[in-house]
Amino acid sequence: MLERAASDAEHLVIGIGSSNRKETKDNPFSAQEREMMIAESLKIPVTYEFVRIPDFKDNGQWIRWIRDNIRFDVFKTNSPREREIFEKEGIKVEELPFYNRPEYWATEVRRRIIGGGDWRSLLPDGTMKVLEEMGGIERIRRLNGN
Repeated sequence: MLERAASDAEHLVIGIGSSNRKETKDNPFSAQEREMMIAESLKIPVTYEFVRIPDFKDNGQWIRWIRDNIRFDVFKTNSPREREIFEKEGIKVEELPFYNRPEYWATEVRRRIIGGGDWRSLLPDGTMKVLEEMGGIERIRRLNGN
């Protein structure tokens, strides 16, 4: 998805959502760790930067934070909810289609790690390298009671 987003960009701003969440079943990794996984795996011909976007209790506070802290021309997403929020604010939105969502999905990767299924074929080498170096596989299993 990031490669597709970069295909018509001069510079890409990559939002790391739930940046204030870590060490949970749904967010086992910190924003910094997720940035490392992406940076090790991403091969795009444009410059990019990461911006950590915290979760808020309401959409209004969330979108205000984004407007106040991130400069961008177009918001690209595959989330219908995000699309609606941004369009309501008058921000240009372009859809980024999922890539084989049932399989290439963090929830599915974690499910396979927990259950002992084939998860390695779903991840790029750079992401696997970072996961192994930080003990990420063991962390996912621990957070899920395994």
